[in-house]
Amino acid sequence: MLLAFFAGAIAMLFLLVPGKVRLEDMLDSKKRCEMADFDYAAGRVEKANELAIFYASKAKRYVEDKIAR
Repeated sequence: MLLAFFAGAIAMLFLLVPGKVRLEDMLDSKKRCEMADFDYAAGRVEKANELAIFYASKAKRYVEDKIAR
């Protein structure tokens, strides 16, 4: 349970940071504060529901194709 919490926290940090991220950058508190781009993160969160619907419909078609064979 604790491992899942930390994995989620690290994933959220990667959502907040645009571009490539190195672990060394995340460990340096000064760089970490400079890298956070909340507008970018908000855009990614807004698109997340559209991507979830897209991949769910794609998975549905895949399963339907497998059942039809």
